[in-house]
Amino acid sequence: MDAKSVAFKVIHLPKNYYTEKNSSLFTLLNETGYFDLDNHLDEDNFVSSLKQYPECINDWLIWSDNKRTRIGWYFGIGADQNYFVGYFPNDIIRPEKIFNDGNEACAYFIKQEIESIRKYHS
Repeated sequence: MDAKSVAFKVIHLPKNYYTEKNSSLFTLLNETGYFDLDNHLDEDNFVSSLKQYPECINDWLIWSDNKRTRIGWYFGIGADQNYFVGYFPNDIIRPEKIFNDGNEACAYFIKQEIESIRKYHS
């Protein structure tokens, strides 16, 4: 599987998660092929896919809003229309980042989120 097709599958994870209610996010992420190519996929791969499917940004915003956790990555859009990505609880190691480009913000969030899932299950 090539990086482009894996990135396409990864950006669609939230939608697939909500439609395939019997699968965990880890299982769905595994099925994308990400674990075989994680070292070859960076944020630029996700930006390229998000530019083709911008509706996926909203899916990731909803995903972030629906998370119920005391620890983890979050993604949002402020009143100033800038996007933000951070880690809760906030700390100096992972300060909140502000983006004016939704594709870049979402790609950054996706990479952080799926890496935290991968590391948790390693």
